[in-house]
Amino acid sequence: MLKEYFLKAVLALLVLLGSLGPVSVHAQPGIAEGPFIVNFQAISDATSGLSVSEAESGPLTVHEHDVPAGAQFPSGTGQAEQDAPFQLQTAQPSPQPAIDFEGQDQTEWIPPDTNGAVSSEFVLTTVNNDANVRDRNGNLLAALDLNDFWAVTNTTGNSFDTRSRFDPYAQRFMILSAGSLGDLENSSILLAVSQTGNPTGNWILYRVPINTPHWIDYPTIGFNSKWIAVHGNLFPLDGSGSDFTTNLWAFNKANLYAGATGNFTMLPGLGVTAQPAETYDPTHPDLFFLQQDSNCSVALYRMFGNVGAENTQFINSITAPLCWTGNIPGAPQAGTDQVVFPGINWMMDAIYRNGAVWGTQVVEPLTAPARTAAQWWRIGEAGNLIDFGRVDDPTGVAYYGFPSIAANADNDALIGFTRFSEDTFPSAAYAFRSVGDPAGTFREPVVYMSGLTPYPFDRWGDYSHTQVDPVNDLDFWTVQEITGNNGWLTWWANVEVPEDGEPVDVNVLLRSAALDPTNSPHPQLRVVNVDDVPLSLSNLTLRYWFNCDCNPNTTTMNGVVDWAGLLPQGLPITSQVQISFERTTDSNQTHAMVISFAGGAPAVQPGQFVEIHTRFNKPDWSNMPQANDWSFAPFNNFTSWDMVTAYINGVLV
Repeated sequence: MLKEYFLKAVLALLVLLGSLGPVSVHAQPGIAEGPFIVNFQAISDATSGLSVSEAESGPLTVHEHDVPAGAQFPSGTGQAEQDAPFQLQTAQPSPQPAIDFEGQDQTEWIPPDTNGAVSSEFVLTTVNNDANVRDRNGNLLAALDLNDFWAVTNTTGNSFDTRSRFDPYAQRFMILSAGSLGDLENSSILLAVSQTGNPTGNWILYRVPINTPHWIDYPTIGFNSKWIAVHGNLFPLDGSGSDFTTNLWAFNKANLYAGATGNFTMLPGLGVTAQPAETYDPTHPDLFFLQQDSNCSVALYRMFGNVGAENTQFINSITAPLCWTGNIPGAPQAGTDQVVFPGINWMMDAIYRNGAVWGTQVVEPLTAPARTAAQWWRIGEAGNLIDFGRVDDPTGVAYYGFPSIAANADNDALIGFTRFSEDTFPSAAYAFRSVGDPAGTFREPVVYMSGLTPYPFDRWGDYSHTQVDPVNDLDFWTVQEITGNNGWLTWWANVEVPEDGEPVDVNVLLRSAALDPTNSPHPQLRVVNVDDVPLSLSNLTLRYWFNCDCNPNTTTMNGVVDWAGLLPQGLPITSQVQISFERTTDSNQTHAMVISFAGGAPAVQPGQFVEIHTRFNKPDWSNMPQANDWSFAPFNNFTSWDMVTAYINGVLV
């Protein structure tokens, strides 16, 4: 049983170091053992497709996470929870699954470490200590014991903490495991990539021995255009907590995909259980990380630089609108007094999408009754909080555990999780968010597969996975854990985005309230909601593009909101409008004035509009000709104008 989740002193030190700015990096280049080539189908055929799940004996191996004692934050650390109502869910239901099917049945392991990845043709499911491949209708194609899969690397003991991912841009699957649970002195990272988009074919395997007086636990994985990143918690072999540390391995992705030497750079870690992002951008040069740094905040980091010359940087600690306790209460279930532990409140996962990093964790809210919620974040690259919320039942009937999140090309999102309650067995569920839904909310959860029996153990998890569908980059897949007749099962669901998931349709109008040239342009904007659903202002961003007629590298622009409000009702919202400036080189422009709205900004109802009066200037108040500004037009009256760009949840509309 998990007795404590974090080591207070260790985590406080890591946060302090991170808060000092760029992380001090002592990079060590390395070459993995390998490559080793194995064929998934051949191993499956050689063992007649048998896996440890088909052993007659019951669960034998319970993997406990050794977490350094004392690192848990005190209950209630951080700001007090808001007294004002905080909307978390809309009454609109999430869509039902298009298809659902079993991922993996009970193995010899407790817990399963639920995971999986999906391509346009195949569904790969991984657990402790099995893997199988199905088609997208759930038909089983191949199955194996992961110890047989990793055997060629000469790893000893059991592999564990397996995760799987799919890179849609290179059409490759990847599997990460830790080894060796039964032989900690030979602890290692085990990393495999498929040679093609067919996971039943050849895989390229690598092994990286830890080679220190430590062993690795709970490794995490992410990727971008240049790297496959692995981050791990490292525990001393002598069992002392004083020498706990973390490390980051940046693998050269192109090198691995080519089946070459397995080049990597090892860097100092970013704190307990930092999560590298799955990066849904085929060219983004940086890789972002999320890591919990208090009971009211998470830290954002990035890895940057050339392959082989990587560096990491602390960006910001982002404070949540709601804090949490730091504890995780046991969740009830029907048919037994045995409680189930629904998670750990460190970050469960991270993805990068459309200029933002999304992440999830399980938390206990500060308000009674005791329960757990699936908490989610959406954070900009600069470390600004874009959106935040929880899938939560304030009555305390439902507990939500081990969440995972995905966002699609339109910034719709899905969170998958297990649902627990005293009148049901642990069940697989998810909640959907449309890009046009109110900020801070997901829709009502859907239980897509109910648990079958009571669960006889307290260990559950240790994570799950939710992924956007690579077929259209819009729909979703999620794999979650339920109780089966022999213990646990994992279960897949494919969720199609409903038609109302499209961004709200808007019309942008401009009026220019200053002569040309001027030392202070005065663009005034109206954004009209021409759709039949409300427009949440906190999801809206506007950009007014201009040339400062200055040296943009040394000039800092100043901006002011003179007035803003909802019309025709005349509701002022000036204090909820924010102005910032971005550098650009597009179309000979130097800057974009960015207009955004606070999280509590009201919605614009169909047929209504928001009006914003702005002005900006250079520090020396020198003149700026507006004729060369892309967004400028000499309109005395509000006129529809598509040279001012509008975005909803980062998507150009």
